[in-house]
Amino acid sequence: MATITLSHALADCLDAIQEGESLKACLNRYPEHRERLRPLLEVAQTLHREKYQEEATPSPDFVGDLKSILTEEMSKNRKGGGEYRKSR
Repeated sequence: MATITLSHALADCLDAIQEGESLKACLNRYPEHRERLRPLLEVAQTLHREKYQEEATPSPDFVGDLKSILTEEMSKNRKGGGEYRKSR
C-alpha cells in the first residue's frame, strides 16, 4: 500500500470537510497524520467560518441607511398614508 503524504491527506480532508464531513471523521481516515493534520484543519475551519461570518454582517453604513429608510416610511404611514392598509 502506498504511503499517503501529509499534503495529500490535508487536501483530501479540506475537500471532505467542505462537503460536510466532520473533522473527527477525516482525522480517523489518516491516523498516521492526525497530530499534524488537526491544527491545520482547525485553522482552515476557523478561517472559513470567519470569512462567511464577515460577509453576512451588514456594514454600519448599510444599517444606518436602512434605519433612515424605515423611519421615513413609518413617518409617511403615520401622517395619513393609510394607502398600504387600504390596498391590502
